[in-house]
Amino acid sequence: MVAKQGHNSGAEGQLRALVSRVERIEEEITGLNADKADVYREARGMGFDVKALRQCMSERKQDPEAFHERRSIVDLYHSILRGKSGTAVATRVRTREGGDT
Repeated sequence: MVAKQGHNSGAEGQLRALVSRVERIEEEITGLNADKADVYREARGMGFDVKALRQCMSERKQDPEAFHERRSIVDLYHSILRGKSGTAVATRVRTREGGDT
């Protein structure tokens, strides 16, 4: 519901305060993202593979069980695409998923 002009001056102040808070948070996020980029540049300068580091960071945020399940499936797909569908990993995943062995 939109307040009518002059109807509720308190609402106008609240809205301005909320917008101001969000703007400050967005500025902080911009600064933090710049700091994060600096850390990745530092890592690259030390010889680390930044893509691999970013992937590690992403994986750390995931549920470990879900991550391992997804990783097993990805390994299975890689095995199949490389023509190694009889590998231990592929067999283990098929067995767990109730597929043929």
